Amino acid sequence: MKIYISATYRDLQSHRQAVLSVLRRMGHQVVGMEDYVAEDLRPLSRCLADVESCDVYVGIFAWRYGSLATDAGSSGLVLPSNAVLGKTSVTECELRQAIDKNKPVLAFLLDQNAEWSPNYFDAITGDGENGKAITRLRQELGQSS
Repeated sequence: MKIYISATYRDLQSHRQAVLSVLRRMGHQVVGMEDYVAEDLRPLSRCLADVESCDVYVGIFAWRYGSLATDAGSSGLVLPSNAVLGKTSVTECELRQAIDKNKPVLAFLLDQNAEWSPNYFDAITGDGENGKAITRLRQELGQSS
């Protein structure tokens, strides 16, 4: 089975690696940003194409919203539903792509009571509107589980 792993990188690097390792040991083909190399394809275009080509989407969400999608100028880029360049994170675009393409979505949310570095809370770091965006996204995912 081909599985796409989606999560913000800086805060969830070890979590991503643990999931990648387990899924690969289970014999699955795992796709994630760790495998990306320099190429002509813009990052968002690559992510969306990879989500579309996978059988299952696995998303890991803590308290960072992630980098905003800014692949303006990518020829033929079709954004998933509810995604807006410059306002929607790459991580949320990946999720929306999986939903649009009817992929099974397995979303994992960091427990709200788990110890977590304040450096990785967008609401605390003042990272633009990202604190509100990750709170909204976590609420949406929590209601759909």
